[in-house]
Amino acid sequence: MTGLLETAAPTPTPTQAADDATAHALLACWLREVPGWTFEPAGGDLGGPISERTSERTSSPSSERTPPGRVGHSLYGQPPTNSPTTGDPAGTSTALDHATGAGPRDATGASTGYAAGVGTGNAAGSATGHTHAAGAQAPPGRVGHSLYGQPPTNSPTTGDNAGPRIVIPLPRWNARLLVGVRRVSATYRHQLELPALLQLADAEPRPVGLAQLAVLLADTLPALRTEPLLTRVLDSAAAVAGYLDGRADEIDQLWSAEPLPFAATEQALLLGHLVHPTPKSRGELGAVERLRFSPETGGRFALRWLAVDRDLVRHGSALDTPAPELAEALLRDDPTVDHAALRATRDAVGGDRVLIPAHPYEADRLAADPVTADLFDTGAVVDLGAWGAPFLPTTSVRTVYRADAPWQLKFSLHVRVTNSMRVMLPKELDRAVESAALARTVIGEHTRQAAPHFVLVQDPAYLTVARDGATLDGFSVLLRENRWNHHGPSDVSALTTLCQDHPYGGSSRLAAIIAAISGREHRAEHVVAREWFGRFCDVVVRSLVRLYLDVGLCFEAHQQNTLVELTDGWPVRGVYRDSQGYFHRAAAHDDLVTVVPGLGEVTESIFPEDLADERLVYYLFVNLTLGVVNALGPCVDETVLLRHLRRVLTEERSRGGRYPATLLDRLLDDERWPCKANLLTRAHDMDELVGDISTQSVYVTLPNPLLGVGL
Repeated sequence: MTGLLETAAPTPTPTQAADDATAHALLACWLREVPGWTFEPAGGDLGGPISERTSERTSSPSSERTPPGRVGHSLYGQPPTNSPTTGDPAGTSTALDHATGAGPRDATGASTGYAAGVGTGNAAGSATGHTHAAGAQAPPGRVGHSLYGQPPTNSPTTGDNAGPRIVIPLPRWNARLLVGVRRVSATYRHQLELPALLQLADAEPRPVGLAQLAVLLADTLPALRTEPLLTRVLDSAAAVAGYLDGRADEIDQLWSAEPLPFAATEQALLLGHLVHPTPKSRGELGAVERLRFSPETGGRFALRWLAVDRDLVRHGSALDTPAPELAEALLRDDPTVDHAALRATRDAVGGDRVLIPAHPYEADRLAADPVTADLFDTGAVVDLGAWGAPFLPTTSVRTVYRADAPWQLKFSLHVRVTNSMRVMLPKELDRAVESAALARTVIGEHTRQAAPHFVLVQDPAYLTVARDGATLDGFSVLLRENRWNHHGPSDVSALTTLCQDHPYGGSSRLAAIIAAISGREHRAEHVVAREWFGRFCDVVVRSLVRLYLDVGLCFEAHQQNTLVELTDGWPVRGVYRDSQGYFHRAAAHDDLVTVVPGLGEVTESIFPEDLADERLVYYLFVNLTLGVVNALGPCVDETVLLRHLRRVLTEERSRGGRYPATLLDRLLDDERWPCKANLLTRAHDMDELVGDISTQSVYVTLPNPLLGVGL
C-alpha cells in the first residue's frame, strides 16, 4: 500500500471490496482473540530488531499471556472513546479524560478514499472450550501504548510512518504485519486501513492481499489445524465478491434510507457477520446450488414435498391444530397448485401418508445419504417433487419466506453457516413448541406487560422423521409465525443488515437513515443519532432486560435474529425470532414449572444463573447493542451513546425485578465482559450447536466499555 492519493481513490472492484471486507473481519477477530500485538502512534520509531519492538510468541494462544505491568494488547488498557467528525458537544469530555487526564482520542482519517470499517481489540488468548481469558491491560492510571491515548490524526497509514498502526509480530518469519488505524471506536470495532503491510526484518513494508494475510495469521496458531479455516476464509470472500457483482445494480437501494420490506432486507446482507472470519462460507453448496439457495443472490425456489409413512413421522404443536394439518394447508391454500394433479399423485403412493415440506438441497442429500437412502429405496419416503409458489431464503439461509404464506419454514440444512452445521436437534424442536406453549399461558401475558414494544415470534409446530426412536434430523422442519405477510409492517430490518458496512466505503443503512431524518427534521445528525439510539434502547434493550428480570426468560438476541420495525426511520418495535436461543434462568424455574410442568427438563432450556448472565452480556450487549453503537459512530460520539446505555442499565437496576439483577451488576461493575471468539471457535473446528452448552464455543473477555463513561 502506498497510502491515499490527494484525489479520491477509484472505486474498488467487487473482488477488491470483498477481500477488504473479509480482511477487516479476520483482523477484527484476531485483535480481539490472539495476544501479542502492539500499537504504534503516528510517526512512531520503526527502527531496531523486532525482538526489541514486540514480545515474541513462545506458546500457543491457549497459554500465552502478557507479563504483569506490560501493555501487550494495549488497545484496551483504558475505557475507550471516540470523537466523530460530526462534533457532539456532549462528547468533548471523554472517559479517558476522567481516567488519565489524557486528551480526546480519535484517529479519524479523511474520507478521501475507500476504507471499510472494522477492527477490534482485546487479545486475550484462550483455550478451547468455554474459557475466559483475562488479557493484558495497561497499569492503572497509565495509557501506555494504548490506541486511546493518542491525539487525533487525519493522516493515512503508509509505509513511511504517517499514521497510527497496529503491529502484529510474525517471529517465525522475523517479520511483522502493520495495520493502519483510521478511526478508533469505543465498541472495539475500529476502522482500519487496508491492505495491511508486511515488513520482513528491516525491509520496506509491502502490501499483502487477503490470501497471504490469512496464511500469515494462521501460521501463528501452530497448535491448530488451520487448513479448513483458510479454505473457508477464501471461500467466503469469493462468495461475497459474487454477491456484490450480481447485485451491483441494487447496492444504492439496499443501503439507502428508503423503507425496505421484509423480503428485501432479508436478502440484503451481502457482507455478513462483521466480526467473523468466514461469514459467507458455505463449502457444502456447489456453484449452482449457491445461486439458487442463497438469500444474497435473490434466490427463490419451490419446496419439495415428501410423502412419508405415518408411522415414521414425529411431530409436535403448541396449537390446537396438529403440525401435519398445518403443513398440508400450505399446499391446500396455494392458488398456484394444481390440486387435482396433487390428489392423483398422493393417491398413487398412498393417500394416508403425511406430507412434509423439504428444502430442495436437503431432499437431494437425504435421498443420497446412506443413512436415509433406504427409506426412499423402499418407498417409506416418496419424493413428490416441487409443488407450490416459490419461497425465498432469509438471512439464516435455512429459513424460507413467502409473503402470502401463514408460516415461514425453518429447515435442518446440512450446510455450515458461520460456526455451525445448521441442523436442528430433537431437543430444539421440542424447545420451540415448549416456548410457544409457554407463550399461550399466563406467562405470555406477563411478557407482553413487561415488554409491550417487543414481539417474540414463535415456532409453534414441527415435523420430522424418526426410526427406531432416533430422529433423522435432515427431515426436520419448524413452522414459524409469519409476522411480515401482506398485512404486516412494511419497513423492517434485522440489525445486522441495518448496521452492515457499505461495501464501497459509503454509509451503512442506519447512518443513511440518520442522515435522512436529519434532513427531513432539520436537526443535526448527532442529535438524531442520540435519539434513535435512545428509542432503540427503549424497544429492544429495556424489553429484553425486563423479560429477564421480571419473567425470567433469556433470549440469545444477536444482530441476525433481532429485528426492528421502523416508522419514518425510527425504531418503534423490537422483534426476536429464534426459538433455538430461548432459555429460562434457574432463578425462575420454580415459578415457570408450575405453569408448564416439566418445563426445560427434556429441552435443556434451564440455564444456571452465571451462564444466563454471561450469554446475555455477549449476545445482547457485545454483539447487538455495541454493533448499533458502532454503526452510529460516524454520526455521533460513541461515548455519548455508551453513557446513555449506562443510564438505562442503572435505571433498570434501581427498578429491580422479581429475580436477581446480577446481569446488570456484571454489565455496570465488572471490569471485563465475556465475548465469543469466532476465529478460535472456527480454528478449533467447533460446532457451537453441538455438545454441552457451556463448551460449545471459545470465549475471551473484553474490557467493560461502560466503565468511565459517566452518567
